[in-house]
Amino acid sequence: MDAGVDDFLTKPLNREMLRTRLRVAERILRYTTEIQTLKELIPICTYCQKVRNDDDYWERVDTYIKSRTGARFSHGVCPGCFDEQVKVIAGLCADLPETISLPAQV
Repeated sequence: MDAGVDDFLTKPLNREMLRTRLRVAERILRYTTEIQTLKELIPICTYCQKVRNDDDYWERVDTYIKSRTGARFSHGVCPGCFDEQVKVIAGLCADLPETISLPAQV
């Protein structure tokens, strides 16, 4: 067992003991599969789309993925969001009095 063996059978084989050990092995494999499935689920907020990490901290999806995979992201605006968000903001800014200065873009 110290060498990493999970189970063993002695000779001569007892058929009933073999069946019992195989049922236990099947149960262990089923639980392992269920645990792996649960680990693959990513808990994400329906509203803000933040993801809960292992420390019960909610973080942005890109931060969550980067910390686990090393993936890097470039950010942009999709056409739908551009129409719904950016154009609206631009329209609001156009209506501002000229005495208000907007922050410089970076």
